Amino acid sequence: MNLNRHQFNILSISQKGELVFQNGKYLGLREYYNYKINLYSLEDYFVEV
Repeated sequence: MNLNRHQFNILSISQKGELVFQNGKYLGLREYYNYKINLYSLEDYFVEV
């Protein structure tokens, strides 16, 4: 899994989800209005889900 941020951005939503949930490191949760947003670290960038 050596994808940079640009390569990650061109993946399909299902590919992104699989990659984040299998390889990402969970960092925390934040709330924005009525949404709960999880933050993950992937390689040298961050992903919000």
